[in-house]
Amino acid sequence: MNKLKLASKLFFALTFITLSSCSVEPVDSVLNGNGNTYLESRILGTYILTEYNTSDQTNLNGDLIVSSNQMHEASCFNNNTLKINATHTFSFTTKGIDVTQSVTQQSVECKDDLSVSGTWVLSGDVLTLSYTFQGVAFIKEYFFDFTTNQRTLTSEISPAAILSVDANGILQSIPSSVELVYKL
Repeated sequence: MNKLKLASKLFFALTFITLSSCSVEPVDSVLNGNGNTYLESRILGTYILTEYNTSDQTNLNGDLIVSSNQMHEASCFNNNTLKINATHTFSFTTKGIDVTQSVTQQSVECKDDLSVSGTWVLSGDVLTLSYTFQGVAFIKEYFFDFTTNQRTLTSEISPAAILSVDANGILQSIPSSVELVYKL
């Protein structure tokens, strides 16, 4: 009986030593592309801008109905896309707002499409995009929601300035923060 107890204690001691000597890889190194292609493959695809939310409500289109989602105020943001490729490259196409001014009035028009491309890295739930535009290097972070079946990328821009039309029809710039939401 004592031999059985001794053998049992030795077995548990060796099992404990074996299990505790195994190295555990940190979660971040698994999520950032060092071996987990499943998580990286979940972010691949072409995302479409679905929300351009601002901390302040605006009336950009002059209809006197205010909204915090600028996509309700101007069609300029429709069809903005962000494409994440398996080669750790990305491209996005975006349109924005341009203010034109004549002698008698100001008006809002959509800017031409702007296309940018660069590289991406995934670390945890943060997708970092790096690119150069007009000779200036940019780094932009998006947060990826792994918890839902709807794949969503969200980016916060703060501080930012947004446009609104006041009650007199005059364009004004308002300090605000912006949240961009892209969905696959």
